[in-house]
Parts: sequence; structure tokens; C-alpha cells
Amino acid sequence: DLILHKTISRYLKPNLQELSSMLVPLCCVLVAVCVLADDLVLDNNSFFLYNYKYHDAKLAQTGTRLDNVVTDENSQKKSHLWTLTPNPKYPDYYYISNEMYPDYRIMDFIDGGKHYVATTNNGHSSDMLFKFTPQTGKYEGWYVITNKANPNDKLTKESGYYRDIYFYWGPFYEECLWKLVPRVDAKATTNIVFEMDNRQASQPFTATVTITKGVKRSSTTTLQSKTTYKASISASLAGLKGITPSVSLEFTRELTKSFSEYSEESWSTKHTFTFTVPAFKNFKVMQRQVTFMGHLHDDNCRLEGKYKIFESGTATFDDEEFIVGEVLKLGESD
Repeated sequence: DLILHKTISRYLKPNLQELSSMLVPLCCVLVAVCVLADDLVLDNNSFFLYNYKYHDAKLAQTGTRLDNVVTDENSQKKSHLWTLTPNPKYPDYYYISNEMYPDYRIMDFIDGGKHYVATTNNGHSSDMLFKFTPQTGKYEGWYVITNKANPNDKLTKESGYYRDIYFYWGPFYEECLWKLVPRVDAKATTNIVFEMDNRQASQPFTATVTITKGVKRSSTTTLQSKTTYKASISASLAGLKGITPSVSLEFTRELTKSFSEYSEESWSTKHTFTFTVPAFKNFKVMQRQVTFMGHLHDDNCRLEGKYKIFESGTATFDDEEFIVGEVLKLGESD
């Protein structure tokens, strides 16, 4: 409730007139409100965690033993992905679990005076809850990660050795900083699905066009977890900037429909239409879409949304209000 209140108070004031004109249920309005939040969307999102001092070092989990949380400087892989699950009682704190071992959570484990970065599947205590505090100035874009049970403890990489990660309780230094790189990044574009300039012809032209709606993955490989993948896609969409509340609501509805109504094998459906281009007319069909670019190739996908038909007697169209982002020509989005 606190997070939602902060988001609404930042967004509603300058945009009240536009939102009040949208005749949708309150729950849908709140989704649109969250879309244009300035901050990185943390809730249920998945990230690669990079250290500031050792910039190639990514937090990783190698197994289910207590001491299996390490860092890895090799190329990105699924064991480097961490999902942040908010605690309903403490909304500023998160459980941190790995994509490969989703039942295990990072814990601030104290033994012999040393504060270790451990992993466990036993319980949900406060030593497994962490706060991500964004930094400003020189360190803008970086986070300090602290523990709820031990508020002075900061996730820290003490040296270049892969096992040297601890919870450090002393004053701030750069080894305590972490970059959260989202699993996927979102980009809104408008795709030209079909176009035909029939202005020089005295007869109509008929064409059959297939339009895809929903989420279309680039890979056919099996996902490690559909749950965390869908949550990352949803969080990435919620953080998408540069679009209006009505367009973001439109994309959110289509994404929800894709994950709930379409086949889990594809999350999309195809529709075939027969378009008739009138004589002496310029004709095109445009479709809004969001491309999700993953750091892992298997994560790439595209959300195909609303389409619209445009006719004109000239070389130009009245399409400015429909267009979002870059306009992609035929075949450019494949």
C-alpha cells in the first residue's frame, strides 16, 4: 500500500485530467499509473547483480549448500539471475532467490563473528529479507543491499576471489555497491504489417494478411521457470517509459490476456484477414508492439498489440496519434 501510494502521488497530480477520461475500472488505472514510475521496478523482477569494484563479477548460486552463493566473471547464465519477491508485511524488503534454485533464499548467516552470504530453503525469517537502497550523485544507478535483521550489514565483495562475498557491517565503501541489470529490457515500436499504394489504379486490390496477437518468443527452448519469466516481462513492461497511460494500459491488457487465455506453448494467436484496398487510395495496416530484449537469448520475445487500418488519398496518413516509438517497415520486426 505504501509503494502504491507513493507511485500514485507522483503520477496522478500532473496527469489527473488524462486518467480521469479513461472509463476503466480502478484496478486498470492503477496498472497504467505504475507504468510510468521513474524508479526501476523491483517487485517480482529478475536481475543480474554486478559489483561496482569488481565490475565483471556477478552474484551466482552453484548449488543448494549453505555456502553455494559466490560471484562469477564468466558470461551471463541462468544461475546469475535473482528474483526479488516483496514481503507483504515489510514492502521495502525482499527475499532474493535464484532462477535455478527458486526454493532457496539468500540469508545473512552469522558464524564465529563472520557474516556470511548463505542460501537456505528453511523458513522466511528477517535475516532473509533485504532492502535495496538506490544511491545518488557519483553512484547514481547503483544500490546498497542491507539486511533487515542486521541493518548495518551490507552485501559486499571483499576481493577478486569468487568466494569473497560477505555481509560487511562497517562504514560504506565501493565494494558494497551493486548494479541491478534487469533480465529483459522493453522497447515500444510500431510495425507496418501491410501497405499498398493503389492511388494510380482504377480497380480495388485484395490481399490476405496474417496478424499475430500476444507474446511471441524468439526461441523454442523450454524455460527454466515460466513464472519468473512472465513476472520479468510484466515488470519490464511496467517500467516502460515514453508512452501514454492509455497505451501502457492497452499493452498491459494484451499481456495479461496472452498469459491467461492463449496456449502456454506460444502465448499468442494468429488471425487472417482479407483487406480490400480501394481504387485511388493509399492503404496500410499498423500494429503497436513491445520488444523485450533479454541478456539471455532464450528470453527474447515480442508483444504484438493493437492494430489499425489507415486510408489516404495522398502519400501521407493521419497516423501520428497511433504511432509509438520507432516505425518499423515491413519485415524489420521479424
